[in-house]
Amino acid sequence: MSTVNFQKPEPVLANAEFRNGELRYFRKNPRNIIHSLFVLLCLGIWAQQTYSAVRATLATPLGKLSSGMLFGLVFLALFGGLVISTLIWSLFGTQSLTASLAKLTYTKHVGPFKWSRHFRPDTVQNLRWLDSVTVKGAEGPERTESSLRFDHGSKTITAFAGITEPESVALIEALNKAMGKKREI
Repeated sequence: MSTVNFQKPEPVLANAEFRNGELRYFRKNPRNIIHSLFVLLCLGIWAQQTYSAVRATLATPLGKLSSGMLFGLVFLALFGGLVISTLIWSLFGTQSLTASLAKLTYTKHVGPFKWSRHFRPDTVQNLRWLDSVTVKGAEGPERTESSLRFDHGSKTITAFAGITEPESVALIEALNKAMGKKREI
């Protein structure tokens, strides 16, 4: 007689915690090697251009500095900050949703820093999953990753890029239960 070994299925909401009537779900950003390599290339070009601009500025006598040179240095500093923050977010960022009867909190974490948005559960409408779609734009086809979305007033909040349908269905049910809402149809 042969025996069949059944593997315990992994829970759909592996990153969910239920404590004291509160649901907390967290998810790391999906890692995209092409995106990261592109950002690193931009960072390399930025470093080379910044080095050249700083050398040219330091070689110029103080009275002959033009406003264009200073504007260029400010632009390079701002662009560098944008590129570095994009790289750090894509490599180390996480997102979380915390739901209770009193509030829904959407938080983005990068290391010790976090940015939170708080919503009253009665103002959160149309909690849904959007499958990845390809839209034809003026510049060519654009791909939108699947995500969890909900409406708050006239704004649509998008979270958890790349979430799968079974995970999002389970998360939507758990969020509705934690916020005391009935399932929306």
